Amino acid sequence: MNPIDNHIKFALSIKDPNVIFFDYGYEYKQNRRIKVYRATVKTGLERCPQCGFDQFNHNGHYLSRVTYLAANASEPVYLELHKERLLCKNCGTSVMATTELVDKYCNISRATRQKIFMHLQDDRTQKSIACDNNVSPSTVCRYLDKYDDLFRRNYNYLPEHLAMDEVRGVGGVLHFICINGAGDHEIQRSH
Repeated sequence: MNPIDNHIKFALSIKDPNVIFFDYGYEYKQNRRIKVYRATVKTGLERCPQCGFDQFNHNGHYLSRVTYLAANASEPVYLELHKERLLCKNCGTSVMATTELVDKYCNISRATRQKIFMHLQDDRTQKSIACDNNVSPSTVCRYLDKYDDLFRRNYNYLPEHLAMDEVRGVGGVLHFICINGAGDHEIQRSH
């Protein structure tokens, strides 16, 4: 077993046995120092998923750079994954290695997405969430739109007690707010 692999997996909390780290280092991207961990992702397939044949030809690697969680937002972390590609000798089907760290066709790790989702529950701007997670503000907006149904209220009923008021917001602008007056004071509608 490679000691570098064990230490990096421990430091990054990665448990996927198909990911094998072989190198790490610093690089510069847009005048920022970033950490890059390099790993090979093995397929672990015994048989072709298409025809069931058990012999493959090695067909190179697909290189993807994945944004990962960083302990320090000023020093972003990337995983450079070399995903193994295999070609079935019988039917010619191409198979690429996958990992639980990142979804297929995505360059943002699942752990980073979960952290973004947790930050969306706080009262923060999309830009500050994007900066902390090393993604663009439009990515944060996309995730907010994707999980919007979790934040949406059920407007099919009105609470027994309803309280309405006007509040002065930023810049002296008046806003209308409507809350549940029964005790939990949950916001029903604001505009």
